[in-house]
Amino acid sequence: MKTRVQRETCAIHGSAGWQPAVARMADVQAPADWQSAIRQIGNLRYGHASADFPSTPLRVSNPRRTGAPTAFTLVEVMIALGIFFMAMFAILGLVATSLRSARALQRQPVDAGIVAAEISLTNRLTEGLETGDFGDLHRGYEWSRDIYEVGTNGLFQVDMIVQRRSDGAVESKLSILLFRPESPQGSLSRGRLQ
Repeated sequence: MKTRVQRETCAIHGSAGWQPAVARMADVQAPADWQSAIRQIGNLRYGHASADFPSTPLRVSNPRRTGAPTAFTLVEVMIALGIFFMAMFAILGLVATSLRSARALQRQPVDAGIVAAEISLTNRLTEGLETGDFGDLHRGYEWSRDIYEVGTNGLFQVDMIVQRRSDGAVESKLSILLFRPESPQGSLSRGRLQ
């Protein structure tokens, strides 16, 4: 007793690559039991050789798949970018916090040049000893400057010292000469003129 096997859509390897094609199965002898019939149909469907058919590479084509290359969807790309930017901002935040902490740990040296810059802005100098502090800029430090005349033509020397308040240790020293002829006469000028 002979039966006809239905046509199935298969893909056969040709010169232009895998192309969908319709393969017509020949008349097949019907087996005596159902198990061997199912096995024979499975062998035909997946390209296994049997006694009645030659071994031809047969593949069932996927109707959902077209020849277009696969790619990521827009949602997948947006999620990946979101994760990437969250990680980058977290890393940048850690770096900024580390730099801020390192800067806070560094002790800034207190330089007497700050005091010298302040006194260099004035046009008139008066002999004497002056003291002060740096306010919020350098807490715990104070400065003192001694101004005296070294020449009769208005040449003054300013000796500056910056020290810690707690133990009086000297942090920095600086001496500068300033020419200020408009300043009142100092001890040297008064002594010569009298």
